[in-house]
Amino acid sequence: MLFGPKDLETVTVTDLTPAGKLLRQPSPDHPLFYAAISGGYHDLGGLKGGEKPIARQSVDQTMIKILAKQGYLPVAPGQRPDVILAWKWGTLNIYIFQDGSGLTFRRANEGQLLRFLGGDKLGLISRYGDPFPEQTLAPGLFPISGDAQTLIDTSKEDLYVAVISAYAVTLRDAKHAELLWNTRISAPARGFWLPEALPAMLAIATPYVGRETTKPVWIRATDKFKPDIHLGDLRMVEYLEKTPATVVVAGPSS
Repeated sequence: MLFGPKDLETVTVTDLTPAGKLLRQPSPDHPLFYAAISGGYHDLGGLKGGEKPIARQSVDQTMIKILAKQGYLPVAPGQRPDVILAWKWGTLNIYIFQDGSGLTFRRANEGQLLRFLGGDKLGLISRYGDPFPEQTLAPGLFPISGDAQTLIDTSKEDLYVAVISAYAVTLRDAKHAELLWNTRISAPARGFWLPEALPAMLAIATPYVGRETTKPVWIRATDKFKPDIHLGDLRMVEYLEKTPATVVVAGPSS
């Protein structure tokens, strides 16, 4: 590369529901135990060919490690879980289409990307509810913060994404699970393949998983960053080794 390797940039945002705010905050010393659902790989935006796959088992094992760092441990056989944790990963690509003039190409789902990135926490969602937002039609007329502009710029790129959601063990009603918290992790995909980007994204996002963020957290990983997740606590390592996580598989197989 002319300018050397590109740093991986990760955006993490976590929302807690009212029920989630009542949930005890776990720690490695005082964990919560979960049953796991692996939702697999998904293309959440525009479809593009040629993406390199990543093995579900590799993603699941990384998820288990980062959750352990946050005080969430897989439930032991015969034990009742405190929460249900579900995760999925994949791409959220820009969907571009040509308008009626035949000359202009527009991003049809820029608002979708902005919402995923946590634009509501920076006051951008109402402004970007329309696929052709005011800022695009009349740039410079709407003063915005540096953080908001960075998020807007990121919403114009294809993203690698991961989502981790926590649900109450008991149903809210006969058909619906009660959401407790939702963590969304994303990184601009340009210059990377999913198998190299996703483990690093998850490792970078670890401190914010299940912890509410007042705004999107933006972290740039330097070339010194290693995506290895060291658990540290010997009791935690021993527990994970002796209690293999039973992960319910849902969605695509890869």
